[in-house]
Amino acid sequence: MEAVARRIRRLVATKFHVDEAALKPHVALSDDLDADPLDLVELMIAIESSFEIRIPDEDFAELQTLDEVTGYVAARI
Repeated sequence: MEAVARRIRRLVATKFHVDEAALKPHVALSDDLDADPLDLVELMIAIESSFEIRIPDEDFAELQTLDEVTGYVAARI
């Protein structure tokens, strides 16, 4: 799961122009990273592409933190 977490942190850091080391598991995507809905859709697409999975919109809407996204992706690969 650590490899999944690293890849997701890298994607988030790139998308939101933040230091990867500053991304802790409890970071809230919308609140802590000031992500708007379009940012989140773009992140979801990047994650889907990187891991070759499909994340239904309603599932992604429920994922609030970096740790939740990591757990979701890890369970599906």
